[in-house]
Amino acid sequence: MLTQVGKYQIVEKIGVGGFGSVYKGRDPFIKRAVAIKTCQSDEEEIKKRFFREAEFAGNLQHRNIPTIYDFGVTEEGVPYIVQEFLTGEDLDKKIKRREPMPLARKVRILLDVCEGLGYAHTSGIIHRDIKPSNVRILENGTVKIMDFGIAKSMVSASTLTQTGITLGTASYLAPEQIRGEAVDPRTDLFSLGVLAYELLTGGKPFTGDHISTVLYKILNELPPNPHDLEPYIPAAIGNAVMHALEKDRTKRPESCAELRDELTAGLSEISEDAAAAPTRASGLIATVPNELEETISTPTGGVTQAKPGATPSGGLGQASGAVAVPSRTASSIESTHISTQMTAPTGGGSIGDVNIRRDDAPLSSGVLAPKDGGPALKIFVASAAVLVLLGGAGEPCRSPPPPRSPRARRPTRRRRRPRRRLRRRPPRRRPRCRRPGPRPPPLPLSPWARPS
Repeated sequence: MLTQVGKYQIVEKIGVGGFGSVYKGRDPFIKRAVAIKTCQSDEEEIKKRFFREAEFAGNLQHRNIPTIYDFGVTEEGVPYIVQEFLTGEDLDKKIKRREPMPLARKVRILLDVCEGLGYAHTSGIIHRDIKPSNVRILENGTVKIMDFGIAKSMVSASTLTQTGITLGTASYLAPEQIRGEAVDPRTDLFSLGVLAYELLTGGKPFTGDHISTVLYKILNELPPNPHDLEPYIPAAIGNAVMHALEKDRTKRPESCAELRDELTAGLSEISEDAAAAPTRASGLIATVPNELEETISTPTGGVTQAKPGATPSGGLGQASGAVAVPSRTASSIESTHISTQMTAPTGGGSIGDVNIRRDDAPLSSGVLAPKDGGPALKIFVASAAVLVLLGGAGEPCRSPPPPRSPRARRPTRRRRRPRRRLRRRPPRRRPRCRRPGPRPPPLPLSPWARPS
């Protein structure tokens, strides 16, 4: 691994490109981080293209194009380009993982690409390889157009690209590039239109299983308008993208400035609702409206927010949404009665709704006034009203549980434990022995035996 290129120290390897490797380096004198791009190919044509990239990009000074600091060749004959170190990540990674991004931000990225590409065109440089992987979004939001390796100068003639040879990425090639015709700034506008289509909708306008299928669609088929795929995209922006994707280059915008003006006109039509609209491609999530955080309506009559301090005239009426509780005072308790007859609930009220009125409130239609039934009835009604109001003011008034009566202690009768009957085991029988049989008679003595 390389440790030093020229005066620049190698910190780490950060990537591998078509020409060679890219390293993160450090300038020991200026004390700044740099990117070092090397060409490690032995092919002479690739080396010439590398030199041309250093020449073209080194003469472009724009905020949307990386700045070239130095160019040289090592002792081993390896050419290298030293440019500013770019943070962030490429645009194609954001598109592939469908990173949530507001529509206005997407359009501003396209406007920055138009600015940098238009500056290159005015300097006589055609990029010829505009695609999301060659657009870097820095951490501070700046857009940079990278990789001028196959760029072509409109001023000086070049023998690197011969007639009939197509350079670039298949999905982003313009029809004239496929046919092998001469290119001009409008060729980059077609590639920019493909990039804009993919950024806005999340999908490429020309797709296929094989390169031949993709090239055929680029030459013959017209993709649907982005506005038709995603209605939240203004029609002016969709028409600007389709204008850049015209098959005939004479029908495309004449320059990046014209395409930029069309996109700017559509940017003013983007509303906040459209910027937050969900899409199947970008993966945006719709924001929750403020109405969902407030009190919602019920299916019957609706529940409305109760105004602070508002009480219904005449005490507590039928509940319809917000309920206002009257103050519990001694005077209101004494002067409150419950109607002896309840009316059927109307307007979505429940059967358990009780209409309570005050003495000074007029009687409503359908509610009968209590008749004078004597002092006993008045005492009963007043006590019932006190119990209802006290029960609604706080926790319900519960009567204390009745005391437990002491359980009469009965004389316990000691039970005798039943005797355990022992089971006698039967006597063990001894095995019977056989009785010895009769002994055999003794043998007769031999005549030669001597008596002992």
